[in-house]
Amino acid sequence: MKHFVITRWNLRQMSTPSRDSRSEEWIAGRRECFVRYCAPSIARQTMRDLTWIVLFDSETPAGDVAWFIEQDERILPVMVQGMAPGTEEVQEIVHAVEEEWVVTTRVDSDDALHRDHLRRVQDGFDGSSTYVEFTHGLMLDARREDLYHVRELSNAFSSLIEPPETASTIWSCWHSRIREQGLPVLSLEEIGWLIVIHGFNKGSNLAQWRHSDPVQEDEKRRLLSEFGIS
Repeated sequence: MKHFVITRWNLRQMSTPSRDSRSEEWIAGRRECFVRYCAPSIARQTMRDLTWIVLFDSETPAGDVAWFIEQDERILPVMVQGMAPGTEEVQEIVHAVEEEWVVTTRVDSDDALHRDHLRRVQDGFDGSSTYVEFTHGLMLDARREDLYHVRELSNAFSSLIEPPETASTIWSCWHSRIREQGLPVLSLEEIGWLIVIHGFNKGSNLAQWRHSDPVQEDEKRRLLSEFGIS
């Protein structure tokens, strides 16, 4: 079974009227989040055999791409033209896999996966195409260093297990719509992901998590360590 982690970096579709995902300010802030949260969580995965696809805008300077490769030797840079989401580029890579099954897992560059996330996705495999999600996670307010327990179905950290030759990949549909795709969804109850609120998020904000349960101070260090975060 071949496992791919998919992360978009500076695609043009991530920009908003007030924020350019290719600007120096945006890139500096995202790099800080990537180094502090995302990269350590992938580096410490208990399932080591993976390829990390990072999607770049086609005009990204070569030096910026090289910086990413230095962060993790398993990173495979993929260049994406224009406003496209990179779906076709990811599918082309996955379709070439010669193993019987392929897994694609998504994580944004400013968020993190629990150290057992990828292993537990594979452990739940029952021999058929299926989506896998962790219904529980953590939310970190990086500005206040507050941590919360959260629960969300069809979240942005889902995976898809399928045969490579016909793979659509987890990148082919909105994560909120995986239950509309006609495949079973395996929901795992363990804590599987961490979303970081840092003030420049496009799709996440504290209002979404107003019903979340705060993590006590004596538990915070232990939980963050399970994501490779100090």
